[in-house]
Amino acid sequence: MQGHGIEPENSDARPFWLRFRLLVVIVSAPMWLAIRAAMDDDFSQRPEWHFVLVMFAFAAFASVFMSVIHAHKTWEAPSWRANPLDFDRPAEGIHLTGWSFLSGAFGLVVATSFRSTPDWSFVLPGALGLGFLVGARLVAIPQAGRCR
Repeated sequence: MQGHGIEPENSDARPFWLRFRLLVVIVSAPMWLAIRAAMDDDFSQRPEWHFVLVMFAFAAFASVFMSVIHAHKTWEAPSWRANPLDFDRPAEGIHLTGWSFLSGAFGLVVATSFRSTPDWSFVLPGALGLGFLVGARLVAIPQAGRCR
């Protein structure tokens, strides 16, 4: 798969990309806490659950839509060891984005669980993160069914 910007299996770059992805995911949690701190809303109002479903569906649909308009790209199942910045394999970036959003949602749940009032700020990044991860898997299904 060298033609698609993926290094050979024995390449030293593969562990680098794993460490890079883990760093992005870990740094995402405090970044979402900073975003939350900059907002005036207290997020004490429980969101309408159709909003959650719409955000989830939007992220999944956006991923699938990208695979339709960029059908000439490689849409294989993402790997934690592959380059997420490889524009020939967009599912890698979608996968990292999904995990980044989920990390932020987890950080918000942990940080706000000690408050006396409920805080629903985790809902948006959580719904989008799950949607992106589902979308990244959906776009890889046609590739997985092909004979090699």
